[in-house]
Amino acid sequence: MKNRASLLGWFLLLLFLLLVIGSGKGIGATPALADAGNLVAPQAPGTCLTAAHPCLAVPVTIARGTPDALMAFSVTLQLSANLALCDSGVVEGPYLAGAGQTSFQLRDRGAGLYTVDDAILGDPCGATAPGGTLFTLKLASSAPSGTGTVTLTGLILRDCDNHPVAGSLGPPAALTIDNSGPARITALAATQLRSGNDHDGTTKITVSWPARAAGDTVRVYRAGYGHYPEYDDPPGAGAVPATPTYPPRPPWTLAGIVPGGASLVDEVATRDFWYYVAFVRDACGLLSPVSNKTSGTLNYFLGDVHDGSRNCAGNNAVSTEDLSFLGAHYGAILGAADSLACLDVGPTTDNSVNTLPLTDNSLDFEDLLVFALNWRLVSAPQDAAAPAPLAAGSDGLWLEAPARVAAGESFTVALRARGAGDLQGVSAQLGWDAGVAEPVAVEAGALLAGQDGVVLRARPGDVGAVLLGAGRGIAGEGVLATVSFRARASGDPKVTLAAVDARDGANRKVALATGGPAAAETTTLAPARPNPFRQATTLAFTLARAGTVGLAVYGVDGRRVATLLSGARAAGAYRLDWDGRDGDGRPVRPGMYYARLTTPEGRFTRTLVLMR
Repeated sequence: MKNRASLLGWFLLLLFLLLVIGSGKGIGATPALADAGNLVAPQAPGTCLTAAHPCLAVPVTIARGTPDALMAFSVTLQLSANLALCDSGVVEGPYLAGAGQTSFQLRDRGAGLYTVDDAILGDPCGATAPGGTLFTLKLASSAPSGTGTVTLTGLILRDCDNHPVAGSLGPPAALTIDNSGPARITALAATQLRSGNDHDGTTKITVSWPARAAGDTVRVYRAGYGHYPEYDDPPGAGAVPATPTYPPRPPWTLAGIVPGGASLVDEVATRDFWYYVAFVRDACGLLSPVSNKTSGTLNYFLGDVHDGSRNCAGNNAVSTEDLSFLGAHYGAILGAADSLACLDVGPTTDNSVNTLPLTDNSLDFEDLLVFALNWRLVSAPQDAAAPAPLAAGSDGLWLEAPARVAAGESFTVALRARGAGDLQGVSAQLGWDAGVAEPVAVEAGALLAGQDGVVLRARPGDVGAVLLGAGRGIAGEGVLATVSFRARASGDPKVTLAAVDARDGANRKVALATGGPAAAETTTLAPARPNPFRQATTLAFTLARAGTVGLAVYGVDGRRVATLLSGARAAGAYRLDWDGRDGDGRPVRPGMYYARLTTPEGRFTRTLVLMR
């Protein structure tokens, strides 16, 4: 026992001398033995330095590779500038302390350089366990972020006879510092996927954000406006969901967790107007504040209301069955929780097909135009080539109506239009003398039908005319629609344009001139265009003064085939279309025909050639 104590004294003296001798350049200058079989290394912690974990333990361990009984060690280490000791600083480990009474010392050498000494006092001498912790560093950092390092720079190991024990230094230990947490996402965006969907009636939504740092995981949540398809209508009206904190509570639900990457494709089985938020969790487990909330995204097509067999069921397309369903109920006024509520898709918050419907409980032109803008036929009918558009700003609409009718007579009023190619749809409400006439029906004119358009009537005297499919507009001049009337009494029916609403391809209002054609100086009948023709031809004429006018088509045998116009007309310019049908609506045979205009100024004739 006395000899061991004496030996320990000599060892401590030796350590002291080494420290004094090495004070100019640090004990770290003492190299470990080249053939070291005992590895001493700092161990990186399993978590980061954060506000939640401000003081972390970093063990310095030994892995034994020789059988020597270890009595003492001296380890010199360097902390990076962004690390500092905290709490108790350095704590003795159990490797030597578990083998007997010890003397544990720490020397602060400045600038983050430390020397840790430990030695067993007396018997039993030395530790032979295969490995363990020599000491533990307690480390903190005030840096907002970065990487701190613990580097061992010097090592002395001694056995019970104060002989050197082979040893080597392991690599530095790295500590991730994260006192600020991940930044919030400020540019979260959601976009409806308008192609490549299946046929279940709901579309996918792509949620995207700017690229994040490596190790970040983005948690995306969704919530709907609610109360589809009536949305803002009571009772049970929906609302924009409040921006949540973490963890989000209902109505917010988890849409997905994305480790890395910058987008998520979300598909929800229920229809709604969906909002999204996101939280970022970084590699240290810290959460960002909530992102911006997206402005809301539909996950279905407005107007997709029929799947071919069921009402108010969709197939991610707006086509014939959908328009037929709307047409069968056009003009209806809906009640609360109405079974036809899925048809009430317009207007929307900005009149586009991508935003929240502000349902008005009326199936009318606002709904028809939304259906038209979302029209998705694989191949649209091509009855006739669209005329060239007129000059910008020349859109107009006017009536051709008789000045006098006889009781019991059926007569037709034509809505003539001229389009510069920017008109998606026109809504017109006629006025008339109810004592003289009453409206019966409305039909699409050649100008509209030839460009794949439709007409629906919400109420007597109403005309809703639209082209099907976005990105195109009514072009040229001709009959947009015709309204048939029945004369209840003789006299002037006084048919007028009571109200007009015109929209472009973005569902924005378009200025529409409602004056009639300019007065003509002479009475003429222009050559038919096109001629020869297959589907329809246009007959244009001018009247120098008002009077009774007739325009009819005759066969080469003198037989009247069809009456296109008969009645009083004001002076001006007119256009009428003949579609190659007789007065009963039956297609006539190909061949030569004559158009004859009868006016107070005389008769005018033009030759027509119909081809099939």
